[in-house]
Amino acid sequence: MIYVDFEKLEKFDLEPLKDPIQTFIQPQVGVRMGGPAINPGLTVVTQDRKAYYENNHLQTIKFEIARRIVINLTYGRNDVHSGLKYQSRAQLFPQVLKIVDQYLNAKVNYMGCNPSEIGIEAYSSKVISLLTTAIEPAKLEGEPPILPQLNRFKPIGSTSAVNFTTKKVPRQTIKSHVNQMIADTQSWEQSAHFTLDSPDNDMIVSFVRNDHLEFTIPCEYEGVPLHYEPDFIVKLKNGVNLILEIKGYEDNQTKAKHQGAHKWISAANNWGKLGKWEFLVCRHPAMLKSEIEQVYK
Repeated sequence: MIYVDFEKLEKFDLEPLKDPIQTFIQPQVGVRMGGPAINPGLTVVTQDRKAYYENNHLQTIKFEIARRIVINLTYGRNDVHSGLKYQSRAQLFPQVLKIVDQYLNAKVNYMGCNPSEIGIEAYSSKVISLLTTAIEPAKLEGEPPILPQLNRFKPIGSTSAVNFTTKKVPRQTIKSHVNQMIADTQSWEQSAHFTLDSPDNDMIVSFVRNDHLEFTIPCEYEGVPLHYEPDFIVKLKNGVNLILEIKGYEDNQTKAKHQGAHKWISAANNWGKLGKWEFLVCRHPAMLKSEIEQVYK
């Protein structure tokens, strides 16, 4: 049995501005100086995906996406839970198809495009990676849970070894074990630092900027392995360890990283030797304190 937490499943947006669905062409006659332009004397032909939409129905696309996810779960990926690799593909396929159907109906923003657009490889490969990452064994049904793969030489990290030089302007810290913080943005991370370090914020025990900590979360995007580095690690007074990301604009690659973080959180909580972990994406620093309060409850 498999399980997906749909509340923590990242949404997916089609990007018609990056991957146009229609273009206009006409014959090129002779030599023309400058850039391309429409010649009123020649016929303009529209090239679109109408034929593709007519021959690739959404249900067929869902079956194909589910088929490829099942291949990933059984033997196509090295990072999936080992227990799933030995399950029957005939047993997994109906469960995966149900997840794919629910995801494409509820979590995909088609941006006004034909829903069959999701079958284009540029999109389907990203959805397959995201759902493969999100699927876990159903531990409530007796399946063994996913667990973290530890670094054999340094299984547990520490802030004690952070020591580096930089040309950026540092900011003094109060609640961090690292006495200076370096921000990568002009204002957002500085604003988050102000909220986390404020003496009035009694929810925060300590925090650290994830800089030279070697704390990375493995994920995948378009079949390419990535390493995601969240912005902050925050220890709350209620015992929760919060992975905090300050993010304004989110593209589909960012969402794939966030989905990898959700999977890491699940594995760390199943392991249980480092306490409880949560993941928070703050999309505006002014809302950070109130959003931490929601996690703190």
